[in-house]
Amino acid sequence: MPKKILLVDDDLQLCDEVAEILRDEGYLVDNTSDENEVESLIRNNDYDLCLLDYKMPRFTGIDLLRKIKNKNPACVGIIVSGRPFIEKTIQEQNAVTLVSGIIEKPFEIASVLNKIKELSRG
Repeated sequence: MPKKILLVDDDLQLCDEVAEILRDEGYLVDNTSDENEVESLIRNNDYDLCLLDYKMPRFTGIDLLRKIKNKNPACVGIIVSGRPFIEKTIQEQNAVTLVSGIIEKPFEIASVLNKIKELSRG
């Protein structure tokens, strides 16, 4: 059964392009740049893995990951960020146990695919 992925990034073009590539790889993907839509997606779906932009206008990827993990603790959470020292930020927010992986922007799509495969084994 294909893995179900949630992809959230406020860069609409990036979000759509990555989602299309993931679908081509056989994943079931819900993607959004809309902060209102993401709440509904989280409420109405269970995801195996989520790729969440760290910095959004109204909240962070960590905020979303906490909501997702409250509903589905088994979901693998990957934070995507162009922010320097994102690891330190995650530690400061007491989110180390929530975050399974980090992808730094700018990224090559191959590194995203490799990270998803690495973290979704088993």
